[in-house]
Amino acid sequence: MMIILLLFLLGFILIIKGADIFINCTVEIGKKTNISELILGATIVSFATTLPEL
Repeated sequence: MMIILLLFLLGFILIIKGADIFINCTVEIGKKTNISELILGATIVSFATTLPEL
């Protein structure tokens, strides 16, 4: 039971950290290419969040 809880917490932490890295990289891409964060949020981020459902 304890190992399941630890694996759950590890997975949760990795998902949060991965999302943070993804957003930071998306913002950096926007700054380098002069694309608005609104446009990036409407396209890249929305595509990436629906990708697992495809």
